Order: sequence, then structure tokens, then C-alpha cells
Amino acid sequence: MSKKLVIVTLCIFLLIVACLIYVVWFYFLAPRPRVIKHFPLVATYQFEVKGHAPHEDYDQFLRDLDLIVELGFRGVKLWNIEGYYDTLILDKVARDLKERGLVFVVPFQFWERNQFPYNTTKVDEFADYVEDVAKKLRDKENLLWYALHYPFNWTIKEDFLARLKTDEYKQQLQRIIDAINSADGIHPVYMVLEFPPDFYPPYDLTGVEGFGVQPYSLVKDDIDKSRINEHLNFYKKRGNKVYIDEWGVQTEAGFGEHKGKVKHGWASSEESKAKMIEGFVDYILDWEIVWCYFGLHDHWESDWGIVNLDNSLKKSGEAMKLALHNACLACTIGIGL
Repeated sequence: MSKKLVIVTLCIFLLIVACLIYVVWFYFLAPRPRVIKHFPLVATYQFEVKGHAPHEDYDQFLRDLDLIVELGFRGVKLWNIEGYYDTLILDKVARDLKERGLVFVVPFQFWERNQFPYNTTKVDEFADYVEDVAKKLRDKENLLWYALHYPFNWTIKEDFLARLKTDEYKQQLQRIIDAINSADGIHPVYMVLEFPPDFYPPYDLTGVEGFGVQPYSLVKDDIDKSRINEHLNFYKKRGNKVYIDEWGVQTEAGFGEHKGKVKHGWASSEESKAKMIEGFVDYILDWEIVWCYFGLHDHWESDWGIVNLDNSLKKSGEAMKLALHNACLACTIGIGL
């Protein structure tokens, strides 16, 4: 065998060994986000916040991330994932989150829910989309999981309650779950309910790690502990994993056309909102749970935010910061990245 052939053979062998080492490390040994106790996230929807859209002012977006760290959150629920995907900054955002020690959850919400599950073309398009996003994110160590929302529309509640019970609803939903898992076999999929668990959407789905609940209070000026417990215990009794996908407080009962219609998470004043946030964090302080506050800035629906447009803290933001920093002192919070 010639010397040149020996060198080529050796190089190929070393390349194969290097590839095997990387595969074993990435799939079996690489550290993943690990929740130990009381793990707070905050929902961000920066493409909907004036002056904060990352593709228009990325420096402002980075200031938002720094503020999230300063407040004491450990990660984000990255709403408007379509915006990051369409403007080709998804990889950059994941990297900048990781540099700040922040994890992220990717929410998938069916685009035209009124057409689910009957419009197969729309389901095809959405399944292709989530698969492509998952392909781009499967190597992100600070991705916590995908949060797939059950398609539901409260304005035609009875119609959707009937849809939840159909085989077609379950089958089309399973197609979307399978599309995510086929592209990313590393990060789990959680199903998110924008309604009470006793609406009984299809639970016997494959490739699902657990469920996310949204126990927004229905009692004005109160965190509604019983509602939080009911939502979480529904799954714990079934042996399912569960987290609080969203919980938040607003004082306006809705903006614009929504005025007077947003009755969940309703406080009578900013002072009451701050007290509700303090009470919520204190209540779940000893729980081993991921939870997400909705949200960082005010939303088009109502004043859910805890910071103003200039990133100064509202009273509720000050209360959240103090509560999270006190929680950090009282609890062991750990994450391996």
C-alpha cells in the first residue's frame, strides 16, 4: 500500500471517529436544560410591541433580553416564532439567549384555527412549517421544548367542543406532532391548553412529553389558587408531566374592540396587579415547576406587561423583580447549558 493511500485511509478513519464522537456527545452526553426548582419564564411577543421588533432594531431586542435577566427570569416563551423564522434571525436569537443564560420555549399555534381540522391543505402547510423550524432548532442546547397549542376558538366555543371529540381533530393534530418529532428527536413536545383541562381534548397522543396549562384567575384581584391547583392536579393525578404555560395579570379588561371583554387575570389597579404577582410567586415558591408570566410588555389585547415601552419598570415589574430575586435566594434554581 502506498504512503499516500495510507494517509488518505487514516484521514477517513479519523473523520469517521470524530463524527461518531460528536454524535454520541450531542445525543447522549451534551448537557440539556435541567429544571431543579421554581423555574420562571416570561412571554415575549416583540414583533407586536412598537419599537421592539428585532428585525427593525436588534439592539433594542438585546436590551429586552438583558432586562429579562435583570428581572430574574430564566428564559422566554418566544411568541411570534414566525417572525424570527421569516426574517432569518432564529439562529442568532437562540445564540444571544444562550449567551445570557436564557432558555426558550417555542410556541406553535395553528394559523387559521377556524379551519382546523377540516382544511387538509392548511394542516399540510402548518406541518411543513413546524418541521422546518424544528430542523433549524434541533441542535440548540438552550431550547427547552416545543409548546403546541390545541387549536380552539372561544368565540365559537360549542362548535370547537364538538371538534375536540372527533377522530379528525386528533388525527390532524397527531400529524403536526409527528412532523415536529421527525425533525427533532431531542427536544420534547408539550401540548398547551387555552381552555380548562376538563374540556377533554384528545390526550391519547403519541410523541408528547406532557401538557401546559393556563390557569388565569377568574376572580378579580385574586390569584385564584383553586383554579391553579385544579388545572395542575388534573394532570398530576393522571401521572402526566405539566407546567404553567401562561399566567398573567391585566387591569384594563381589554384594549379597543376588546374593552370590557377581557375578564381573566383582572386586577382593579396597577397596585393590585403588583400584589397578585407577589402572591402568585410566593404561592408556588416551593414547587418544582416551570411557569411563564404573560408577558414582558403590554399586549394588543390588554396591559399584561410589567414594563413600559421604554423598558422602565411598572409597579408590577418592580414587584416581579423583587419576588423573583427573593425566590432565587430562597430556592435552589439550577440549569445546565
